[in-house]
Amino acid sequence: MQKDFEFIIKSEMQYSQDGNFIKAKKLLLRAPSIKQGKLCAKLQQSYKRALNDQQEKLLKIGVVNLEKLTKEINKAKDSGKKEDAKGFTPKEMIDLLQSSATVDFSDFIEIFKELLLDNTCLIDGKIPMCSLQYDCLGYNELISLMGEYLTNFLL
Repeated sequence: MQKDFEFIIKSEMQYSQDGNFIKAKKLLLRAPSIKQGKLCAKLQQSYKRALNDQQEKLLKIGVVNLEKLTKEINKAKDSGKKEDAKGFTPKEMIDLLQSSATVDFSDFIEIFKELLLDNTCLIDGKIPMCSLQYDCLGYNELISLMGEYLTNFLL
């Protein structure tokens, strides 16, 4: 698992430093600690529910052999390859969550917001993001950020 990663932002976001307003260029995303454990558990549980929904849909139409799929997932996890361990790209993970019948994606976004605002996101690697700055993010930018965060830290 990675310790932190940078996410380049395109939104108009500013922060104050030494009495001057500075346009933010990137976000530094830090791995969650035990302090954010409850939020992480909710996000992970939502992802697992969405994954189970997808597997059940595929099983119903006879597309997936669950035992074979489980073996492939475990083999990929054992290989240690980041792109194989989850089996999904960040975008595919978000698509999976959005299409789930048992996951309320708007609730997922709110939980993710709480996580970001709990000192896991530093603007330009310097100051913790606050809700006013969070509100400057574009929706598609936030969705992309969620996928990257999930990939890097939670799944």
